Amino acid sequence: MSGLVLDKREILHGETVKVLVQLKANGGQEFIDVRKWLRYPNNDDFWPTRKGITLHKDQWIAVMDKIKELLSASMCEIEPKNGK
Repeated sequence: MSGLVLDKREILHGETVKVLVQLKANGGQEFIDVRKWLRYPNNDDFWPTRKGITLHKDQWIAVMDKIKELLSASMCEIEPKNGK
């Protein structure tokens, strides 16, 4: 079974949001590089070792649309076709 876990933390000292998108599949964990959804993909705030990224609010809104798509796709895989 696959599922998408979103961990969002507000940062008090700035207009940024830290987001960690974690995709669980085949008993493992894959962290999605959200830079591909941003206007400026070479964001200096992204460190692969942190498995997270600090986003400004306008970037957060753009990424949330993609996260919603992933959630919808994940839920479709989990739900039975007959709707029960």
